[in-house]
Amino acid sequence: MEVPGSGHQHRVMRTGATLLELAAVLALLGVLTGLAAPGLTRYRDRALVHVAREDMIGMVSTARRLAVERGSAKVHVRADPASVFVASGADTVRSLTLGPPAGPSVDLGSGRATIELVFDGLGLGRFASATIRLQKGDVEAEVVISAYGRVRRR
Repeated sequence: MEVPGSGHQHRVMRTGATLLELAAVLALLGVLTGLAAPGLTRYRDRALVHVAREDMIGMVSTARRLAVERGSAKVHVRADPASVFVASGADTVRSLTLGPPAGPSVDLGSGRATIELVFDGLGLGRFASATIRLQKGDVEAEVVISAYGRVRRR
């Protein structure tokens, strides 16, 4: 019969990590984060711009539908602060803030601060075509609205 501790050495198992191992892992994570950050920033900017573009198109669609239902409707787009709202008669039906700090900036062209898109009872526009440029970082998109109310994405 063998008695515990008689001539046998027991090894103690080490658990956890040393300070040097933790520093190496943190340094590696820092390098990987630094490499991934520009791509993630561009991805975020592209998502913000495309969501704002689709929201803008939704506002135009809402205005055209309301114009047919109520006889007229307007889309007001403002560059600073970047925002858009739909009005029919005295009612503001829907409003949306687009701009910085999180969202894209809005450029209405020709240095304009605001534009008003008026739709009649047939859902047709009473304005010359309008181009609205949305930009965040180096990502940009455009919404082009024809006088007939047709919307194109660019």
